[in-house]
Amino acid sequence: MRTHLWTRVICLVALGAALVAFTGCGGSDKKSSSSDTTATTTPANTTPSSGGGGDLASYKAGATKAANDFKNSAQAASTKVKSGTSAQDKLAGLDDLKKSVTTAADDFEKLNPPANLKADNAELVKEFRDLATIINDVQTAIKNKDQAKAASVIGRLGTAQGNIAQTIARIQSKLGQ
Repeated sequence: MRTHLWTRVICLVALGAALVAFTGCGGSDKKSSSSDTTATTTPANTTPSSGGGGDLASYKAGATKAANDFKNSAQAASTKVKSGTSAQDKLAGLDDLKKSVTTAADDFEKLNPPANLKADNAELVKEFRDLATIINDVQTAIKNKDQAKAASVIGRLGTAQGNIAQTIARIQSKLGQ
């Protein structure tokens, strides 16, 4: 059971690849001029509207950066979990993974998506926060050697992954990718 739990947690890295896939396609519209741009910067050609919504190119650039940062940090955390020789080493890797997920939530929350993506972006942030809570529950189950809790967490982990994948698919669809 314990090995299966580690395997499921490590599968979270696939989420990073999915995020890069959804933001990477067509994300180079203004990449050369906005590699460090976040959605808090408003390009001169953006017309503010009362509905509130950011520039699509700025959103794509910010989302691409957030996704790439998440992918890199999640992969590093996964490596740490896989290579850990003790429970403490693996728990430290899970700590890193939780930080990675929390940072991704924070990064996506800072973005100013176009109006048609606001709800989906907010949902993605919520789902990342939920995932961080689940990772915390995984850690608690492992520390307490609570097999029942570990089993219930695995189901929640799969559901969280599915929810994130669905949200990403909606965002991709609205981005025309």
